[in-house]
Amino acid sequence: MYCTELERLLQTHSALTLEYSRQDGRTQDFFVSVDDWTAECKKLEALEQQLSRARQSARSAGLPRVEADALRQMADGWVRMGDYAGAQRDYAESLAICKRCRYRVGEAYALSGLGSVSLVREKPAEARGYYQQALEIYQEAGDQVGGSTTLDNLGTTYWAEGRYTQAEHIHRQALEIRRRIGDRRGQGATLVRLAIQAHYQGDFDGAERDYSEALAIYRQIGYLRGEGEILAHLCLLYHYRGQHVAALAYGKQAEELARRSGDRSDLAYALYFSGNACLGLNDLAGAGQAYDEAYQIRSELGEYNRAMEPLAGLAQVALRAGDLPGALQYAGRILAHLESGSLEVTDEPLRVYLACCEVLEACQDGRAAAVLARAGELLEARAAGIDDLQLRHAYQTQIPAHRQLRQRLRLP
Repeated sequence: MYCTELERLLQTHSALTLEYSRQDGRTQDFFVSVDDWTAECKKLEALEQQLSRARQSARSAGLPRVEADALRQMADGWVRMGDYAGAQRDYAESLAICKRCRYRVGEAYALSGLGSVSLVREKPAEARGYYQQALEIYQEAGDQVGGSTTLDNLGTTYWAEGRYTQAEHIHRQALEIRRRIGDRRGQGATLVRLAIQAHYQGDFDGAERDYSEALAIYRQIGYLRGEGEILAHLCLLYHYRGQHVAALAYGKQAEELARRSGDRSDLAYALYFSGNACLGLNDLAGAGQAYDEAYQIRSELGEYNRAMEPLAGLAQVALRAGDLPGALQYAGRILAHLESGSLEVTDEPLRVYLACCEVLEACQDGRAAAVLARAGELLEARAAGIDDLQLRHAYQTQIPAHRQLRQRLRLP
C-alpha cells in the first residue's frame, strides 16, 4: 500500500509541488515512515529506488527542502538496514542542501541523524557535538518535540561514557517536556532510558516500574519496536535477579519482534540478553547459539565494541564446557581488541572483563592480574560518576558482574 501511494504521489512534478505546498514546508505525506516501509518493503534495494525517485522528482521541480527530506529518509532506511556509511553520506548531503536553502529545521533533522550514526558507531563524544547543534536549532524554532528527542539522545551519550548522574538529569528534562506537550511515544522513549539508567545502577525495582509504564504506553499506541526493546531489557533485568526462566521468556519475545521488524541491531541485543539467560540456566548449547548469532550481527554492522559482549559470553560457555583452549582463544580476541579499541557504549563492559578474568585465571595465564586491575579501575571510575551514595552502592553490589569483581579484588 505504502509503495503504491508513494509512486502515485511522485508521478508528476505538479502533484509533488501541490502536496508540498499543502504541507506548508512539511513533507510527512511524501514519504512512508521507516517503520512502515520496513514492514512493506523488506529489501534495501526497494527503499533506495523509491526514495531516489522522490529525491530526483524534488530536484527537477526545484524543491530543495523536499530533496533534503528525501535524502534524510533514505539515510533513516540505511540506519535500519545497518548501512551506516550510506546513512552518514545521505545525512551529510541532506545537511549541505539544508544549509544552502536555509532550511533550519531540516539542518536539525540531519544533524540528529549524524549524531545517531556516530553513537551507533561507538563515538559518543562526536555524537554529542551533533546533538548539541541540533538542540540549539530546535530551541530556536520552538520545536519542543525535536528538542526533547535531542535531549534524550544527549543523555544517552553521557550514559554511554558512564556519566550516569548527568545522563539522568538530561533525561528527566526531556520527560518533563514530553509530558507537558502530551507526546506519548516520546514519554515511552524517555521512560525506557530512565529505566535503563536505574537498571544498570542496580535499582531493579525502579527500573521495572519505568519499564512497565513505558510498555503500557507502547502497547496502547501499537509501537512494536519499542515494545521489543523493553522486553529485551526485562530479559536482562530478570537475569540479574536470578529468575532465568522468566528472563528467557522475555528474551524470546524480544527476538521475535526484532526479527519481524528487520532491525538487526535490536536483534543482536535480544540475542545477547537471551544468551545470558540461557547461561544462567546452564543451557550451554542455547547460550552458545544466541551469543554466536549476536556476535556475527555486531561484527557485520561494524559495532566492534558491542561485539565484545557476546564474544565474552562465548568465552564463558567454553569455560563451563571445559574447553580451556577455546575459552582462552575468545578471551585473547577480546584483549587484542582492547589494545587499540575500547568497551565504550557497551551495556556490560565489566561483565566482559569478568569473563576474561575467569578464563585467564582458569588457564593460569599471567595476564589475569593486570586485567583484574584494569576492571577494578573501570568499576571505581563508573561508580564515581554516580552522585547518589545509595545508588552508587547498588551499582557496586547489586549487578552480578560488579559484585563478583569486587570479591576478586577483595573490596569491602
